[in-house]
This record gives sequence, structure tokens and C-alpha cells, in this order.
Amino acid sequence: MKHNEIWKPVMGYEGLFMVSDCGRIKSMNYNGTGKEMLLNLSIKYDGYYKPTLYKDGKYKTFRLHRLVWEAFNGAIPDGMVVDHINFNRADNRLSNLQLLSRGDNARKRSDGVDEKQREAVQERLGIRVLQINPSTGEIVRTWKTMREAERVLGLANGSVSNAVRHVRGLKTAGGYKWTLAQ
Repeated sequence: MKHNEIWKPVMGYEGLFMVSDCGRIKSMNYNGTGKEMLLNLSIKYDGYYKPTLYKDGKYKTFRLHRLVWEAFNGAIPDGMVVDHINFNRADNRLSNLQLLSRGDNARKRSDGVDEKQREAVQERLGIRVLQINPSTGEIVRTWKTMREAERVLGLANGSVSNAVRHVRGLKTAGGYKWTLAQ
């Protein structure tokens, strides 16, 4: 069954920008043309998509997952953070976001995270990753989870995730490029 993407205005930028439950963002008046345009975002050094929005002559940068949460659920209460359930900061689908206290989020992110649990969440949510030959751009293999690829290929824990998110400028792991399957 196909999902019908739902769009809602960005809080504070109503009429200017909208976000979807699929984690996408668009301008409602791209460069003053009156046309709608999806924003082309890149993952920043910390693994987050950070759109820069323009209003009243000022630019402001946000974390996309926070914009999605607020558009569909309202303001984020003090002391709470928006967490990516599957640990993937690039996956901003509403169904992958939850509110946690700062303490609960810190515990979830701690080194004690159960790798099997993380892999099970990624598999349940269908977070597949593509292994790409950097020379040809051809897909070498589609993996069920990032952790599976790391384990089978003998790569360090988190290396594929870091390559997907371009953490610290990394774009490869094990000699391959990596991206999330759509």
C-alpha cells in the first residue's frame, strides 16, 4: 500500500516552508518565483540535515527532525529532545521520531547500546543501505542493515553509519560509498 505523504507548515514559517511526515522540506515560494521547490539538503558534519530558512531578511538554520516533530506535534517541551528511534540521524520520517528526556536520550546513546537491538530496529523499520563502487557508481549490494554490512565485511562498528552521514567528512567505509536505500 502506497503512503500518501502529508505536508504541514513549519512552525514560525507558515506560508513559506512545509515539512512532510516523510522527513522532507520544501519552500512554498522558491527564490521569490511563487513556485514550490523541495530543498536539496546535505548531511552536515554531525550527521543531521540542517536546512537554512529565510524570513524577514534573516537566515536561520534548524535541525530537520525538530521541524518535522514540531509541525506534526507542536512545540518541544523544555527538557525534552527529539530522538531518532533507529539511531540514524538522516532518517527524519515522523514514524522514526520520538520525544525523550535529555537523560533518557543520553542513556540510549551511551556506549552500552545493545548492537543487536539497534540492528533489530533498523531491520524492522526497513532501513536498508546500499554499498556502492566509488569508481563506477554501481550498486554492489543492498544490505538489510548497516550493522550487518559492518559485521560481514569486518568493518568497525558505526563506520557505515558514519559514511552514510558523512561524519567528520567521511564518505566511504571499507573502500565503498554508502547510502540509504529509498
